[in-house]
Amino acid sequence: MELKRLQHAEIDSRKWDDAILQSDFPCVFASSTYLNAVCPNWKALVLGNYEAVMPLTENKKYGITYLYQPHFTPQLGVFMKTRRAEVEQRFFSELQQNYLFTDIECHAKHTSPLVNQLKTKTTYVLEPTANFNFNQNTKRNIKKALASGLRIEIINDTQALKLSSQYIHPFLKTNIGLKPKAIQRFKILIETLQQKEELLTLVAYNAQETPAALAHFVSNKHHAVYLKGVQLNKAESNGSMHLLMQKALNIYAPKNVWFDFGGGQQSSMAQFYKGFGALPQTYYSLRINRLPYPLKWLR
Repeated sequence: MELKRLQHAEIDSRKWDDAILQSDFPCVFASSTYLNAVCPNWKALVLGNYEAVMPLTENKKYGITYLYQPHFTPQLGVFMKTRRAEVEQRFFSELQQNYLFTDIECHAKHTSPLVNQLKTKTTYVLEPTANFNFNQNTKRNIKKALASGLRIEIINDTQALKLSSQYIHPFLKTNIGLKPKAIQRFKILIETLQQKEELLTLVAYNAQETPAALAHFVSNKHHAVYLKGVQLNKAESNGSMHLLMQKALNIYAPKNVWFDFGGGQQSSMAQFYKGFGALPQTYYSLRINRLPYPLKWLR
């Protein structure tokens, strides 16, 4: 089958989204809606009639086109229904031939021999189940949160945008170090997901009816992700994020999706996620640098 490179306007969004949802890793990050928000003008490699696909998240600097991993978008790579290492390798070979610089993340299902040479990253996931295995610390924090009068509320789109701008945007700037352009891209992502009815925003309110924690979640028919969230006063240690996460899990459990906590590189966050019974999932960082020497370290 022919491996075609498609410009953005040439991509059939319906066929693309079907290919992602029918693949062995049907993650939300690879949907056309999500990619349009985080990387406008993304392109694609498509095998045959969308039997296998790979998003090409391009950027350009100093006249050189390269591949990068967009913010808020882990685990892209090659998507196909039946995993075949030789098909993956065709896609990777295409990258090596056409880009001097590639720095992307490949999802957990990749099996090509190439991935054995790559650096790994970790997220934490829960398989579809209604029987959560919370540890004692998580149970204790949930109990403490309830005893203090905390409650969780699903908020509407207008409230979500307002509170996200008020609390999550400063967190992205101060704690993560994102630039205004990236934060604006996050705002566009939230608005886009709201329009597609794929976003869930939860707020933990304390007894005084002020927000104690806030979190965004995104989902499709198979995959739910904790996108971004913030506890507003960590010094209080009131269990607000534990209670909020329990609410999200209870919402998604009947939908039979796998739940992705969206990270876990930091040990403190890994411990928090493991407290809900989450297990580690390894994915891969693909970096190819064939830039000429004067540009070797430029990004």
